[in-house]
Amino acid sequence: MTNVSCKNRKESAEFFTRGNFHFKKKEFDKAEHFFSEAIKKDPELADAYNNRGLIYLQWGRLEEAGDDFKKAVELDRTFTDAHFNLAKWYSETGNTEKAQSLLDGLQSKLDTSSSYWNAVGQNYILQNKFQEGEERLKKAIELSPQYVEALTNLGYVYLVQYRDKEAEVVLDKALAIQPDFVYALNNRAVLYGRKREFEKGLELLHKAEKKDPQALFVLNNLVLFNIESGKAIEGENIQRRAEVLDEEDPYVKRNAGLILFQKGLYAEAMKVWEEIERTHPEVDYLYYFLSKGAVKLGQSADKYIKMAQSLKDPWI
Repeated sequence: MTNVSCKNRKESAEFFTRGNFHFKKKEFDKAEHFFSEAIKKDPELADAYNNRGLIYLQWGRLEEAGDDFKKAVELDRTFTDAHFNLAKWYSETGNTEKAQSLLDGLQSKLDTSSSYWNAVGQNYILQNKFQEGEERLKKAIELSPQYVEALTNLGYVYLVQYRDKEAEVVLDKALAIQPDFVYALNNRAVLYGRKREFEKGLELLHKAEKKDPQALFVLNNLVLFNIESGKAIEGENIQRRAEVLDEEDPYVKRNAGLILFQKGLYAEAMKVWEEIERTHPEVDYLYYFLSKGAVKLGQSADKYIKMAQSLKDPWI
């Protein structure tokens, strides 16, 4: 342990208090500054590392967030919140097994926490263990019936299993509680899209875009829905924004192929979609578009139609 003077500890505590003040007001720039100052004065202040890690997570600076959560746990092995945040960080960064191990170890302390059961449910979803995820999410909702994130996650479980009616019910409930929750807006729009009710879907997607203009999954659906509803120019404009964010994203590439297809460049579109099939065959509506491309090129679309049907593609 470092030798921290009483003066430094006092100053660190003052910086930490100021950081918390700004953190609660969601003034993250100021909060991060004061938490960092607190750490400079007292490098053993686990709470400051934990709270700064939450800010880095909010900003998408995942490596720095993980480092701070690990440091907080190292400094205080009994720090439940830091262990929980570290578990969620592992889950978000793809280490679901490590996350599960930490979450299992926290159950006795957090058994009555709806946030805990939501995190456990999310981690199971990331492992494609949807039944286990559903059970945990329902427990979170039982503890907190107005828990929008858990309701939205449960809606996602239903959505990916094509339990559309159940998904509609919980997503509508989530949006009744928080009308601007981006993930609920997007997933409810996806359900409209399955029925090709694009105008209803676009209305929700525009609300989501207004709330978070950088949400790539929202932009991708906006491109798809606009083009499929005959609004090619709007779709292309949004596609340019999506490509700036991540031109390698498979859904961005799918939509790039769709734009080529709409321009009559069928062979070029097929080349894009066939590349996606090799690397990300799970992309929504990919086989539907491959079947359309094959028909335009005078080829058999049977294999694509069969694959789309096996994936329960609602547009086939």
